[in-house]
Amino acid sequence: METLSRATVLGSVERAEANRALALLVVTPDVQDVALRDFRALDRAIEAGRSAVRDALEAGGREAITRATGPLDG
Repeated sequence: METLSRATVLGSVERAEANRALALLVVTPDVQDVALRDFRALDRAIEAGRSAVRDALEAGGREAITRATGPLDG
């Protein structure tokens, strides 16, 4: 079932690439060790996302978004 689920996700790769081209900031958390349907790992995946956002904002993402859209809250 995992293979079938991943194959379905791969079908959306082209759409994801088009969306990335439109984004001001793309955050890609490291969740390679989290299986697609492993809901027990949800907290670990969420924390990986939060950590990736913090890192992206600290690495200049906040400034890039601010230049494009105006000041961010917080």
